[in-house]
Formats: sequence, structure tokens, C-alpha cells
Amino acid sequence: MKRLFLTLTLVLTANTIMAQAENDMKTFDSNFAHVVYFWFNDPDDEEGRQRFETSLNKFLNNSNFAKTNFVGTPPKGGTRCGR
Repeated sequence: MKRLFLTLTLVLTANTIMAQAENDMKTFDSNFAHVVYFWFNDPDDEEGRQRFETSLNKFLNNSNFAKTNFVGTPPKGGTRCGR
């Protein structure tokens, strides 16, 4: 009987935690920003850049997690960090 009670308690606890996590995913924290930078081996390859941006935009537009997004390029004449 103790084993059954313990198993039911664990299942109900896990179910409650999963439901809370699902609810948390539906709300948007406007204070959170995730920024990703990409560097191309050949920055002058416009065709490669276009293919990459098309693929990236398709991913972002179909993502259940990306609530807002912006895809852009650095200003001309900028320097690379760490080089």
C-alpha cells in the first residue's frame, strides 16, 4: 500500500510540475533576450548569406519558442572581436 501511495504521489507531482512548465512556456518574459551572432567564413558570399537568412527566417517563423525576432547584419566597416 505504501508503494502504491508513493508511486501515485510521484506521478501526480511530476504531472503538476510538467503542467506548470507548460504554462510558463506560454507566457512571455519581456525582460529576456537571447542574442546569437554568426560569422561567415566568406563574408562576401551573398548567395550563401541569402540561403542562410532564408533558412533562419523559416526556422524563426515556425518556432514555438521565438516570440520576437530580428535578423540583421553588422554595420559596414565594423571590426571583428578577438582578431
